[in-house]
Amino acid sequence: MSPFANRCILFAALPLFLGGLAGATPLQAPARIQSSFAPIAGMELLPALQRATDVGAAPADQILQLAISMPFAQPAQAQAFVDSVSDPKSPSYRQFITPEEVGARFGLPVAQVEQLQQYLASQGFEISLVAKNRLAILASCTVAQAEQAFHTTIRSYTITPQESNEPATFVANSTSVQLPAELAGMVIDVMGLESFTRPKPLTTLLTPPLTRGCYSLVNMYNGGITGAGRTVGISNWDGFRANNWLLYISHFGLPVPGGGAGSNITTVPCNGGGLGAGTAGGEADLDIQMALGMAPLANIRIYDGSVANNLIGMLTVEVNENLCDTISESYGWNINTSTITSAHNQHVSMSAQGITYMAASGDSGTSIGNFGYPCMDPEVLSVGGTIANVNATTGARITEIGWSGSGGGWSTNTNAINVRPSWQVGNGVPAINGSNNKRLIPDVGFHAAGNGTGAYQFYFNNSLTGAFVGTSFACPVFAGALATTEQKILSLGGLTGIPRFGRVQDLFYGMNGDPAVWFDIVSGTNGNLPSGQGVSSAHAGWDTVCGWGPMNLDAFAPIAACLTGANCGGGVGTPFCFGDGLDAQVTTFCPCLNFGAAGHGCANGVNAAGALLTVAGTVTPDTLQFTSSGELNTSLSIFLQGTVNNGGGAVFGDGVRCAAGSLKRLFTHNASGGTATAPAGADLSVTARSAQLGDTILSGTSRYYQTYYRDPNLSFCTGGGFNISNGIRIDY
Repeated sequence: MSPFANRCILFAALPLFLGGLAGATPLQAPARIQSSFAPIAGMELLPALQRATDVGAAPADQILQLAISMPFAQPAQAQAFVDSVSDPKSPSYRQFITPEEVGARFGLPVAQVEQLQQYLASQGFEISLVAKNRLAILASCTVAQAEQAFHTTIRSYTITPQESNEPATFVANSTSVQLPAELAGMVIDVMGLESFTRPKPLTTLLTPPLTRGCYSLVNMYNGGITGAGRTVGISNWDGFRANNWLLYISHFGLPVPGGGAGSNITTVPCNGGGLGAGTAGGEADLDIQMALGMAPLANIRIYDGSVANNLIGMLTVEVNENLCDTISESYGWNINTSTITSAHNQHVSMSAQGITYMAASGDSGTSIGNFGYPCMDPEVLSVGGTIANVNATTGARITEIGWSGSGGGWSTNTNAINVRPSWQVGNGVPAINGSNNKRLIPDVGFHAAGNGTGAYQFYFNNSLTGAFVGTSFACPVFAGALATTEQKILSLGGLTGIPRFGRVQDLFYGMNGDPAVWFDIVSGTNGNLPSGQGVSSAHAGWDTVCGWGPMNLDAFAPIAACLTGANCGGGVGTPFCFGDGLDAQVTTFCPCLNFGAAGHGCANGVNAAGALLTVAGTVTPDTLQFTSSGELNTSLSIFLQGTVNNGGGAVFGDGVRCAAGSLKRLFTHNASGGTATAPAGADLSVTARSAQLGDTILSGTSRYYQTYYRDPNLSFCTGGGFNISNGIRIDY
């Protein structure tokens, strides 16, 4: 009944971090090679040698990590298959195959791969992986062994770097790479003989600022929305040390509460446990720091279990305290039916109390096994994993795909709670059939692994590390991010009454993948589904790799506010003039096809969703107040009123303007955190200001409103330096 952490730590994470390298099967002694050497066709010397200085022989004992690449035996057939499986109009679209099947269909014969492997082993190479698709062999060797095996010379060089990723010193082969003639045709490249070539990274090892950039928390953060007044719980059965989170706060310059760094973090022993209890394995340290990075001024409560690992004891304390708005758990449990029922009852109570409980979906893909609890509980939000590549400065998403380790599919546990909940419907959710009437996971997905790197930076044993991956990162990141977003929603007038979401799954599924909020992950697989139901692949809509995927939290906040009690116009305002490319009435496209999110204006220099204009208040009496969100941080914003709707729209800076006729600049304000509001402060009401400007608004007439704002990024789109929101029509 021990918990299984849903993140491989130290001993378990290392294979994932290194790409899952495994030792090769022992081979028979290699046949003696007697032929002459031949060069590998098409493999050239490093171009940088032409501007480098040779400083002598490379150290003979220097270790090289090599990737020896093999060709397809049938390249044309392989390309035709890829073209077909990538074409949405093809009947084989997304009918992916395993790497073993790739090798069997298109790769070299097994005997040839083994012959090459035997040769490398005979030269003293340590084989770490023979790829299942038969396209590469990974191995390590010394410089001396490489020179002998590849009949080449490896030298040391110095160079004046011309790019940030270039080293000043490196080693490289100075002569062609060769193999025995009978093997040369089996190899198309050997990577690792030179140490000059290094990536200029698309960043995947995320920090708090980059995470905020990826999931659209920057505007909130810059506007002072950092989780204050919210409480995030961490369910924990691992040792941890306070000094790690103090180092994390200092290193990333996180804001601190009035009581000082860490004064908002409380440890709650549950049947034992407590600060520093137990051996630190990294799980607790990362959970705490991930939540803290997204909600640095939230109250963080660490519910720390004893070595007895009593799940029910911890849930009982959490329910009994009733202090947390969100709680994150990064463990999976193999527990009996009666304990599942007991835990489920506690989660029902949490939902009744408004507590949002979420759990990491696991790091073993669809191989959930016996550790399906708590994610199989319909009362628990299941958080899966993605791989996000972001801009290394702003954190803006470049790409995001499904992670192969993301826990997904369903548990085959027959407990009565493990049935499809009524709210789990929507685009992409599979129909119930005889083999699957189970609770499906995950519900959402956030960054959990990098391409050859860990997922996030955090402090462990007083050192900054980035060598870990897992949904154990994604879950507390989202718990903290949701808490911060809740603070924003409260500021917009939402979450009325008890200010919590409770079981938020109903709301999420009800949005049905709204593209204004959800970034739909459509690439990546994580294994075979149970009961022979096929491969678990990311696709349009919800899927068993990433659920609905990650969220644009800045876009979610105003929508959620309107759905949870905020006064969003009460029907007084009618949105129009969308720069999303979906509005059939707007025939003028955004000028550089910079479409925004559904219902927004065109995308701007920092926000791909574009600006969103909303209105609250009443017409009689005039209490109207407009809010334009999603702008640049401190944009000069002008609230514009027109008497006519130019339905098709006209290009206006980097956006599309439909408000036309007699135009009035009603109010001018600077945005704060990307949001501008008017009227505000000493401003007149909308109708009074309009009359002051010579346009008296009569009953029975309509006016059309948009906000245009500064976007000083002259390299974006037209370079016009300004953009405009969607429109709002007000009928007086």
